[in-house]
Amino acid sequence: MPLGSVLAGFRLCMTVILGRLQRLAPEHGMSTAEVLADANLLWSLGDAFSTRAVIAHQEQSLAEAVADSGRRSRWIIDAVMTGLPRTELRSGATAYGLADQDVRALKAPRQDHRVDVGRRLRDWAARAGVSVLTTPHGSAEVGMVIGTPAPGVQPEGMTLALGPAGTLEGLPESFAAATRVLETALAVGHRGIAELETLSWRMGITASPETTALLRRRHLEPLEAEGEFGQFLLETVRAYLAHGLSIPRAAASIPVHVNTLRYRLKRFQELTGADLRDPEDLIEVSWALAAGSEPPSHRPGAP
Repeated sequence: MPLGSVLAGFRLCMTVILGRLQRLAPEHGMSTAEVLADANLLWSLGDAFSTRAVIAHQEQSLAEAVADSGRRSRWIIDAVMTGLPRTELRSGATAYGLADQDVRALKAPRQDHRVDVGRRLRDWAARAGVSVLTTPHGSAEVGMVIGTPAPGVQPEGMTLALGPAGTLEGLPESFAAATRVLETALAVGHRGIAELETLSWRMGITASPETTALLRRRHLEPLEAEGEFGQFLLETVRAYLAHGLSIPRAAASIPVHVNTLRYRLKRFQELTGADLRDPEDLIEVSWALAAGSEPPSHRPGAP
C-alpha cells in the first residue's frame, strides 16, 4: 500500500478519536485543560507513528532497490559471460528496456576506485547515441551496448573494449572477444574505444606471447646496452613509422636534423639487424615497439 494512503488513513482515525474525546469529555467531567493535554498526547502519538512509518517505508524501498539491483547485475553477468535460456534472456531484455537492435558486449577496467566507470560509460553512451547496461564484476565493468555508436565519440579517460555486434544470444562470444581486445589494448597502451578492427595485427601481441618475446629480443634488447642513446633510437624509429617512413616529417616531429635522423635509423639497423626497407622487418619492428620493453602481464593495469 502506498505510504500516502497509510498516513491519510491514520490521520482520519486520529481525527475521529479526537472528535469522540471532545464529545465525551463533558459527560466524564473532564476540564478543558485535560482535554487539551489528551489532544496533544494524541497528536504526539500521531507524529511518532508518521515518523516511524516513513522510516519503515524508506527501509523497505531501499531493500527492494538493493534486491532489484542484485537481480539486474546477475542478469547482465549471466547474459554476457555464460548465456541464458531464451525465456530468461528475453524477459530480462523486456524488463530492462532493451530495444530490438544490434547488441555487443563491453568490458572496461576498473583500476581506480575513485572513478565511477559505470557513470562514465553512461555519459559516453548518451553522447554516442546508444544505450548501455553495465555492472561491476571483479576488476572490470561488464555489460552490453545497444545500438551502433556514433563514429569518433570516445569515452572520457578510459579504455573501452567492444566485442562484435550481434544478437542477445551471441553475447557470450562477443564478450570473449571483448576480453581479448581489452587485454591487448592495455598491453599496448591503447586508450578510448578498442575493437578487433582498430587493434588489427596488435591482437597477436597477447595472442602469441612467444612471438612477442622473440621480436622483443630481436629488436629491443640489443638497444638496452646503449643506455639513453638506445631510447633516442627507439624514439626515432617510432617517429619514422608513425609518419609513413618519411624522413623529413619524422625529423620535424622529434625535432632533429634529417641527417641526425638518418644516422639514428642506420645505427638501429646495425644494432638489431633489421632492414627498415623490408616489409617483413617493418612488421616485426612495429610489433616489438607496440609490445614495449616489458611483457604485457607485468604492466600496471594488465589483467
